[in-house]
Amino acid sequence: MSFDLRRPPEISELLTMLSPQASRSPLFLVSLVSHDAHDKAGTPRAMPAAAACVAPIAEAAKQFGMNVTLAPRLGTWLEHPQDAVRLAMRVNKRHVGVALDCNAWQQTDGRDEGLPDVLRLVLPKLNAMTLSPHGDLASWRDDETYKRIAPRLAAQGWRGPVVLRPTGA
Repeated sequence: MSFDLRRPPEISELLTMLSPQASRSPLFLVSLVSHDAHDKAGTPRAMPAAAACVAPIAEAAKQFGMNVTLAPRLGTWLEHPQDAVRLAMRVNKRHVGVALDCNAWQQTDGRDEGLPDVLRLVLPKLNAMTLSPHGDLASWRDDETYKRIAPRLAAQGWRGPVVLRPTGA
């Protein structure tokens, strides 16, 4: 789900519908997009504005026992895993974490030599790994980027969920 910062989200009604029915807390994936040229990822005002948008979402989600997961996506404020971690740390809520999007990482960095540093940064806040398989969703385990990242996460003891996101979602 993406929110336009020009229209603050009315989130309580949505969270009521999504409130946990299972013993495990569901993930609420959040990506941030702004259509203002001054709000591109990495600009000085992007992080405070993003935090101002995420903070009320985090407060509302907490009431429903939900984790907020900041999801990097190309073309958003959170293009890089590092952007999501910085925002999660700025919001500073235990239930606000990040997703490591295999495809976004591959397209923005994708270097095996840089992956250990990314994983070291992301692991303390990691709620999920996300993947946008090309073609048939059933073929997600054959994704080359997933095959590069998943074993390294497993070696670090991470056992979180893999969220499949259709391309463009």
